[in-house]
Amino acid sequence: MKKRQKKESFDFIIVPSWISVKDKLPSKEDTDDEYLVTDGEIVDLAIWWNKVGTKKKWDFYTPQIIPGAVTHWILVPKPPQLQNL
Repeated sequence: MKKRQKKESFDFIIVPSWISVKDKLPSKEDTDDEYLVTDGEIVDLAIWWNKVGTKKKWDFYTPQIIPGAVTHWILVPKPPQLQNL
């Protein structure tokens, strides 16, 4: 009988992908998060407003994209927590 070789273990990184605004928009719970948004040419940083009594909209930090022209978005990941040095 052949001995099986021990396989190395690997850490996998899940890379999020861009989400089309036609497929989904951020939920009400996600209104404090930051997003990268694009119109297909420009990428900008924005937050999503979807609170009760307000109009659903993107609020851009540096408005380089025409309102209503956002085609895709992706959540900006939280930075890693550093241990005290």
